[in-house]
Amino acid sequence: MTTSATLVAFTGSPVLADDGKPKAPPAGQPDLIDSQDPNGQQNRLTDLKTWIIQQPSLGHSGYIESVNDAASLSTTLLWHGPSDDTQRNIIAEGRRRGISVKVEQRRYSREQLVEAVETLAKRGKTAYKNFDLNSISGITAEFDGIKVQGVPDGGSARTLADGSREETPQTTISKVAREASEDLGVAVSVELGGGDETFAATRDTDTPAFNAGGVMYSPATREICSTGFSVSVGGTRYTTTARHCTAHDYRPLNNSRNNYGDGVRNSTDGAARQMSAKGSPLMFDGSRNDANGYKKTVVGYGDVSLRDSVCTSGANSGVHCGIRITQMVHWFDDGYPHGGNSTFSTIVGDQESHKTAACQGDSGGPVLVTAGNMKVKAVGMIQGGPATDTRYHTSSTTWSGGAVCTWRFYFTAMRTIVNTLPNASLVTG
Repeated sequence: MTTSATLVAFTGSPVLADDGKPKAPPAGQPDLIDSQDPNGQQNRLTDLKTWIIQQPSLGHSGYIESVNDAASLSTTLLWHGPSDDTQRNIIAEGRRRGISVKVEQRRYSREQLVEAVETLAKRGKTAYKNFDLNSISGITAEFDGIKVQGVPDGGSARTLADGSREETPQTTISKVAREASEDLGVAVSVELGGGDETFAATRDTDTPAFNAGGVMYSPATREICSTGFSVSVGGTRYTTTARHCTAHDYRPLNNSRNNYGDGVRNSTDGAARQMSAKGSPLMFDGSRNDANGYKKTVVGYGDVSLRDSVCTSGANSGVHCGIRITQMVHWFDDGYPHGGNSTFSTIVGDQESHKTAACQGDSGGPVLVTAGNMKVKAVGMIQGGPATDTRYHTSSTTWSGGAVCTWRFYFTAMRTIVNTLPNASLVTG
């Protein structure tokens, strides 16, 4: 997230010359990312998901989403309506790849769920009486419907002068769940919860062409963000970041001789910002202040499903893995552009041990899966996380004073970002 916190001092590292080649970890240092999928089974499931979403008939079928289980090399298709040729073709393709494919019937179609989420997002925080709506999510493995979070604004029940009783928070929640279900035409689960925030605050001395996961520091605003995966437009490679990273003077934290240029354009969906500086097909791996310039090659997209495991590689906090995909459509508001429609759809990941998933300053940074042998697949871009409940403070960041971090975070899909930047493609090596 962007931050107004005062930056007192920074942890530096030697200049990382960009030779255009991936760099392996130092001898004896474990490869955290590759260890997430030692047998390549999630990689095989990710490849199947890519095949599925490329089928021309998918949008006219009952397909909602996939729920993957890498340990058993199996996937479950969340499905609405009768079996059809598309479903049979997916099952056959899975069998051909050695993947077990099951089908779970759902009451609501993907279109119904997405429409319900978008409808609530347009109505805003005051969609229901006595309830501040803070968060809206759809398409999960556990619940056939949508989920919302918010806070009743009435407080605890008490007796009024006329002898009547105010609503308790639980009564308000039950009423909202009932009203929302009737109103939207889908089941709605309502939980107590706060709002969301962006993740704008090493990799701190990169040089062009810039790698994904590098730190972007603005001397004017004292804001820190992260570089994302690069895109190619007209044969030229450009670096990217989150669109809410809006400073115009970004440079590497400890390398004032270079700069990231300025924003050229934003993706119409995916909430990314294409910068004018050149980008590379490499991504920083390792800790936030790894002095060896440990890098891996981006080889393509990682199209993830529910319960897949991903890693993050933010400039402020480094690499974090063991993050499970729990929600596929979470409506998020980054506040940009000001005065306009600033909501968009994100994917939600939870760190399984409730350790760090992302921190302030990681906005724009890569979300990835391993492709083995010093290679990664581009899954998405870090955007933000909950404003409450999962937040905590850590000093294990580039900022000397630490940063607010969460074990739950939100990201946009890299395929969506590229598809909504005209004439763009993902840069791979």
